[in-house]
Amino acid sequence: MAHTILSTYDSLPLTGDADGSGHPSTDSTPITHPGSPLIASAPEKARQIGGPEAFFTLLRGNWGIGMMAIPYMLQQGAVCGGVILFCLSMALTQFSILRLIEVKRTVQKEAAAGHPTVGEKPDPALCGRDVDGNAFDYANVMKWAVGRPVEYISIASIVLSMWGSCVAYLRFIKDNMTAFATPGMDQTQSEFMWMGVALIPIMALAAFDNLDFLAPASVAGVVVGVAFVAVLLGDVVHDTSTDDVVNYFANYSDFTFPNTPLVVSISAFCNEGVVVLSLDLHSTAAAPHRVGLYSFLCLLAFSALYLLVGIAGCLRSYTTHGGRVAADISADLDPHRVADRVAVVLYAVQLIPTFAVVYYCGYSTVERTWCRSVGIPRRGKAWGLFYKRWAVLARWAGIASAAAMALAHINFAELLALVGAFATSMTVYIIPHWAWLQVHRHRAGGAAKFASAVAALTGVAVAVVGTGKAVQDLLD
Repeated sequence: MAHTILSTYDSLPLTGDADGSGHPSTDSTPITHPGSPLIASAPEKARQIGGPEAFFTLLRGNWGIGMMAIPYMLQQGAVCGGVILFCLSMALTQFSILRLIEVKRTVQKEAAAGHPTVGEKPDPALCGRDVDGNAFDYANVMKWAVGRPVEYISIASIVLSMWGSCVAYLRFIKDNMTAFATPGMDQTQSEFMWMGVALIPIMALAAFDNLDFLAPASVAGVVVGVAFVAVLLGDVVHDTSTDDVVNYFANYSDFTFPNTPLVVSISAFCNEGVVVLSLDLHSTAAAPHRVGLYSFLCLLAFSALYLLVGIAGCLRSYTTHGGRVAADISADLDPHRVADRVAVVLYAVQLIPTFAVVYYCGYSTVERTWCRSVGIPRRGKAWGLFYKRWAVLARWAGIASAAAMALAHINFAELLALVGAFATSMTVYIIPHWAWLQVHRHRAGGAAKFASAVAALTGVAVAVVGTGKAVQDLLD
């Protein structure tokens, strides 16, 4: 079966966007790489991702396990302060995406013209048509814009953050399906059973090579996720009186910021997927000039859904636990209530396509870098020889390591904060603005440079302070 699935990629084309528009090239001219034999691209054209699919893919990549920690995050930020910090982090993320796209366009134009940027000079033979149709993914843009060391830093940050996210997804599925779906079963047996059930579709989805194959799963995942929000909100509205709402906000709606690094770090944890995916979509979307709009709409919908769940979770905890909010909202839900059981199962199910999209960001980054280093395309027969033998096994090994880590017991919220503070801050807040400042140092005005410098320094502050606090809390 695996051989049948994987063999479908042998005929996929090499496409690119040498003109800087983001549209794939239909040119089938052979590509060369220094020190490698001539590699011919196939004449077929890869499917482009339409607007709705692009929106849902970005939303799916952004909508992970962080929603479960949003009530805790808001409570740590004294609700109003938490809402403000969350919205500011979303605005900063959109700013980073726009800067990234601008860097990509600039690097594309200079690469096509054969002009070096600040970083490593691109090989003109590979400009616009890379080893899998995307010469301008996140890591490669950083190499060409800033230099090879930053490329390696970005790869490490992406892999660490994505792997940490996948651990959190499996941890949630294992713990909560055991507690809510099979509460009467032996805990150890139930945990291993649900881990195995989750790994079957996850490993199957990891066999796919390209983002467009995961787009339908992204749409289905968003539908299930919205169903979770509807069930939770409906239950809270049914059980919460007007007096409860008034009393809650009277006690907690101040504007203090007692745990700013933790709040911003958890917010950052949610956003790496949409930032990394934005460059992939800019190369594969049918309307690449609208990717900035797609990301804005994605973050707007994402923020609305997350804040609804966050406030609902805080109200639920106030009425049932006297205001104490658990790091994972599922800990405040009751396995004996039908609505709570349905909500948790829906959330666990929607994490499976999220895992696929987020994990794709990690393994595609590594594989593209490897293919570029050896000069083979990540599509067609040359890639198929490697792919069928080793690539899927390596992906499955990564999934197995995440599953093993998920079976360990680590504080949920602090794990999110630790990963978000370091790896995600690098990818979302620091590296994009660093690259933009390098590429546009002689072109941009003072105000634009100042804005990116402030954004990058904000990321540094979150990374340093948030990482230190998260490590201390984990050790405690």
